[in-house]
Amino acid sequence: MYLLARHIVARNFFLHPEYLAFVPDRVAGYHRKRFTEVYETVKRVDYDEWHRTQGSPLVRAQAELDVREGRKHNVQLGFASQRLSDMGDGIIAQSTGRFVLGADDRREYHEIIERFGLTEASAKIVRHRLTGPRRDGAPFLAIFRAEQAHYEQFLVNSLGPVELWALSTTPGDTSLRNRLYEKVGFSESLRRLSKVFPNGSAMDEIERRTKARLRTGDAVDRVEAGVVDELARELIEGHGLGLVLRPYESTPRRRLGVGRRVAPAPRNAKLRQQQVHDEILACSQRAALGERDARLIDHPGLNLLPTGGRGATDDRAFWQQCCRCASSNGFCAHADARRESLVWGPAADGSTENCMAP
Repeated sequence: MYLLARHIVARNFFLHPEYLAFVPDRVAGYHRKRFTEVYETVKRVDYDEWHRTQGSPLVRAQAELDVREGRKHNVQLGFASQRLSDMGDGIIAQSTGRFVLGADDRREYHEIIERFGLTEASAKIVRHRLTGPRRDGAPFLAIFRAEQAHYEQFLVNSLGPVELWALSTTPGDTSLRNRLYEKVGFSESLRRLSKVFPNGSAMDEIERRTKARLRTGDAVDRVEAGVVDELARELIEGHGLGLVLRPYESTPRRRLGVGRRVAPAPRNAKLRQQQVHDEILACSQRAALGERDARLIDHPGLNLLPTGGRGATDDRAFWQQCCRCASSNGFCAHADARRESLVWGPAADGSTENCMAP
């Protein structure tokens, strides 16, 4: 399998302009350009799960030959496995870059320290600091050999939320991601997941909701599947945790009846809450002047309502009731709701034209 994959992917990687001596003259001009282009391009071949080749001496012999001759063809080779002993002495001796992501046990990290001749500081990192992937990144020890110099550096490989979601293998996360893939596509799913869960995982929220439902006595597997379905609906439909995905006003809109413009809603949450507060207060003040006003906003709840606004005897009633048609349907249902609502000032003529209340 490895040799077949190498032939399919890298069969042209080792072409060299010197090989034109073996090409017929009538096609030499075509192949000269092709051989030169391939030779001057930096190429790379990576082998994962290299321990699978331990029983295949022909595969290992070909890989060691590629390692020895790869430099003169501008070919880089990479090998990845769980243990140092999987690599083989030939590949380790010829390598110029070694990346240690962790050691399974005391014997393994002693072998790494001795084989690479690590300093005491690097040895402590191998013993205690290589904890595996975490939310803030995956720590590893990089060991480089460049000519006569030797470098050892402790680094953390950190990824953005989109990459974390694309590469996550946690069962709960993959279940949620796959449900979104089916509904909104690959790119849009990753955008939504990274926006709502920027840490690259929804497991904390899944576990929180699962524990809350288990108190009712439901089965664990059924509860977890239901929680994942619920989260997926929220992110697809834009409610609950998915509310942050809703677009806010980004362009000025003309205010009904008076020809003035509404400022775009800021994306920062605190600034948006302050704008809602100011808008409600301004509606109360304009209501006393008999002006009409309508605007669709996203508010965090009734706790931001101003008190004592002029022209409204009850700010809560002013918020909940449309002054044009006296309808309160579709407005805030409870104090801690987060949903789209309408803020209205009374119409001077009492008409309900263009009324946006349901």
